[in-house]
Amino acid sequence: MKSKEKYRIIRVPVESKVDESLKDQYSCYLYNSKSFLIRYYAYLPFIFSLKYIKFSEHSRILDIGCADGPFLPTLNHYARSIVANDINEEFIRESKNLVVNKLKNVKKINLACSDGQALPFRDNKFDLVFCLEVLEHVKNPNQFINEIFRVLRRNGILICTLPVEIGISLLIRTLIGKMVNFKRPKYSLKELIRIVIFKRPQLRPEYRGHKEYSRATGHKNFDWRVIKKKIGLRFEIIRTRFVPINFLKHINPIVLIKAIKNS
Repeated sequence: MKSKEKYRIIRVPVESKVDESLKDQYSCYLYNSKSFLIRYYAYLPFIFSLKYIKFSEHSRILDIGCADGPFLPTLNHYARSIVANDINEEFIRESKNLVVNKLKNVKKINLACSDGQALPFRDNKFDLVFCLEVLEHVKNPNQFINEIFRVLRRNGILICTLPVEIGISLLIRTLIGKMVNFKRPKYSLKELIRIVIFKRPQLRPEYRGHKEYSRATGHKNFDWRVIKKKIGLRFEIIRTRFVPINFLKHINPIVLIKAIKNS
């Protein structure tokens, strides 16, 4: 059900000085970037996710792939119980620093450092899982989705956003990345023709069910349609929306999937 309540994004500024020692801290380069375009793009998945959920007094929320906690100020304001999980220990340390030293009136926020493919939580624990811009980085998406399914309670909601790296969106992403000096995957002309015109990226090893997955995961050759099918094998998908302008389809940079655990 679409929430009638309008949620506002709460942003806690971090140190503005960015150097090599901070290269892994997302908030410096994305959520607190000097470029409005980068900041807007970074928050797009979360902004639209809030349109399709409704916080309740008893909701138990998992933010999986939380990075250094850019969504925690907002979730802390509206939600009651939050677990933020990431595989990167440095991100969890930064999230802890944010929670302890920068948030006011902190509600129940727990931090966990673990692989999303083996979550340290009991079955049926959460009512809502945010998985925003994460699955393109996962080596074993089947196991990752299975774990989300396991920790969600019956009728629990998964909100997942994925980058659209096919069609015109890829071309726009590449051009904007060069304009704002944002690091993007490199594609050959042949690859661009195949992906932009024919929407057929090279199939990544993890999509073919290989036991040995690709060493490096990321945006290159990512196909959100494959992940949607995998989600659909476990969940009932109740909404697929392109972000920010739905009717433009693959011109958009992001697709949002809302799914429910029915069994």
